[in-house]
Amino acid sequence: MGDYLNLVAAVKGDENPDVISGITAPLLTINDRIANTTEERQALAAWVDRTFKPAYRRLGPLSPSDAPDRIQLRAALFYLVGAVGRDPDVISEARELALRYLDNAASVEPSLASVATNIAASNGDAALFDKLQRTYETATDPQIQENALRLLGRFRDPELQRRSLEYAVSGKVRNQDATFQLILPMRNPETRDEAWDFVRQNWEKVRAEFTTAMGGYLVSGTGAFCTAEKRSEVEQFFTSHPVPASSHSLQRAKDDIDACIELRSDQEPKLAQWIAGEKPVEHEAAAGSAASRK
Repeated sequence: MGDYLNLVAAVKGDENPDVISGITAPLLTINDRIANTTEERQALAAWVDRTFKPAYRRLGPLSPSDAPDRIQLRAALFYLVGAVGRDPDVISEARELALRYLDNAASVEPSLASVATNIAASNGDAALFDKLQRTYETATDPQIQENALRLLGRFRDPELQRRSLEYAVSGKVRNQDATFQLILPMRNPETRDEAWDFVRQNWEKVRAEFTTAMGGYLVSGTGAFCTAEKRSEVEQFFTSHPVPASSHSLQRAKDDIDACIELRSDQEPKLAQWIAGEKPVEHEAAAGSAASRK
């Protein structure tokens, strides 16, 4: 784990967008499947922010003369620093771009629009939630409409997450879309438990939204959990609340949970060790900087 993260740091200035995009998914896996505490996720986010934000800032504002690779690199770093690093400046920038996009989709470069709306929704407030909900209900462009709906499932604020889940089973969302809205928050370690509790506590409403295929998708979505306790909980619930044609989905979910438990058991102590090792380095660097100023 430490070797991998040190390797990631070594490519922080790489200008190939495929390199930056290629490290984002593993970092998200570390955050979602290996980090086991809020403190570990916060430490990882802070490290990503200070490691990659300088490269993002060096790119400067988007220019009409930018080559495609530079546009892709900006979008990749924007997502990495905003979504994984949770940099407050980038989150604020994302919100501004997201609001512009929702008012006029053509006013924001497409690759940045996709990144900005995802970051903004994850950190969004009630005003943005309301705007996205209105967009879903009134947009005439099917892609914009679908994107707005998916973004409702990304809010981390507990009250807004609850609103999103209730909206999914309100009858105002198409059956084939409702299940995805229930699965989205189950993929996020910060919203997973609340979403699962909602599904169990509102099972009759949830089940009413199923098409033949969608029930299996919901069952497989519980594979995002990562503890033996949740594995037993999932198995017991769907044994007493069977979903048609979902036996393979349930087995796949249990296999995914087992794989995550094994991965976390092996790698989380190494992540914790690496995080602990980073702190003295920071302190030494700060002391060295102070000494040079004197």
